[in-house]
Amino acid sequence: MPHLARGHIIHAGILACYAEEHDGLTAIFCIRSDTQVKLALSPHHSRITGLSIFSWTMCWSHPVVALMQEKLLNLTALRLLRRPSIGQPEAPAIWCLVDLSNICVLQTASTDLPPKNIARNLKHLELCSRPYRAGLFASALNHCSSLVSLKLMHAVPEEWRDSPIPAGGQGPSAVVSLPGLRTISICDVSVAIQGVLCRVSLPQVVKVQLYITDPYTHDQPVLEQILSTATILRSQTVPSIARLYVGNTRPKGRVQLLGYTAEGQERLVVSRWGDFEPALAQLIRPFAHSAVTALAINLPHLPPKLDRTPWEQDDSFMPPVRLQRLELLEGMSLKTKQRFVRWFLRSCGREGRPLAEDRTLCWSFNVERGRDRHSHGSLLGLETVLAEFSEQRLGRLELYGTPFTGQIFTNVARVPTHPGRCADVAERHMARLKEQVAHVVIL
Repeated sequence: MPHLARGHIIHAGILACYAEEHDGLTAIFCIRSDTQVKLALSPHHSRITGLSIFSWTMCWSHPVVALMQEKLLNLTALRLLRRPSIGQPEAPAIWCLVDLSNICVLQTASTDLPPKNIARNLKHLELCSRPYRAGLFASALNHCSSLVSLKLMHAVPEEWRDSPIPAGGQGPSAVVSLPGLRTISICDVSVAIQGVLCRVSLPQVVKVQLYITDPYTHDQPVLEQILSTATILRSQTVPSIARLYVGNTRPKGRVQLLGYTAEGQERLVVSRWGDFEPALAQLIRPFAHSAVTALAINLPHLPPKLDRTPWEQDDSFMPPVRLQRLELLEGMSLKTKQRFVRWFLRSCGREGRPLAEDRTLCWSFNVERGRDRHSHGSLLGLETVLAEFSEQRLGRLELYGTPFTGQIFTNVARVPTHPGRCADVAERHMARLKEQVAHVVIL
């Protein structure tokens, strides 16, 4: 555990903490008036590498600049987290007042964009303000020749937020090139996301994270529209994805769709989930004719409207055409798991999809001692749903007996298992399962 140091800002009784991270410290300033800043930094000031400022106003910009010039000489990360409240004048851009040529991490809510002498050294940039003028915005990004990650939080210029581009349509030409970028994150409505992806030239290996904020409607397949636009998503990202995950990525976190290459590299993250009937279909349908062969699901709770909808029987929503492997992770209700099995098996052989004998089902269930009733109930539920497809014999069933960990996994290969305990629990079910499935494997 890293050593923690504490410093006091002697101002309005506010305590500022700065925690040692690896070889540096991060200082957080919470100043709200023009009283002189006094910070007990010695002997730590030379070790502070990150500075977070919650509001950049005229009344106290000068003492903070003085502090940066005199004491904080090793800063490499700067975060300007909020713009001033209404009625408070915003100070001149901080890079106009102090030399920031060593900064490589910048997060800013300012409407001012970093100049070339700062932009060219940035590796990580997060912009959280709008409006920017399109020409200045493009110019600033083009100066970021060393940029590795870019995050735009409602920061897309109005001129880039064009009307929606039709599915399969050709958008505007690229005006920004970021050849070294490895991750781009965009949080905005779909037209803004399309505007960025059309105008920014990205390398083939870039990871794209989309946080779509459009209002939820039944007839607006916004993800399908974004992915089908003539951008790197359609030409490179979607064709490279071999495995999908749909579910939570942290406890009580939002449901996301993750896309991985065959080598396990994460290339796509999409946050788009809500309590409406087509929610699941709108996430998976864009990959209907993709190269996806494996799908992992971990949805502890379906939204009420989706839970009441027979989506697994909807002929307009079937699994990706090449899907061969379905992984149902522990944490979902038995009812939800059974619905996904029906969705998976009823599509066998339809429209060129793999037959049941060429498919694999992965069933994860809890095998902790004292939960035998739950464990046997899970396997009995599996037998029941497989019996509904007696005319088809599943090719392979993988049983994963797991302990409760409280962790969320996006792939059964990462799930800790107890093979011996799983075998003991599954013993009474094996005869029936082997009648229903060609090969049953305990992992």
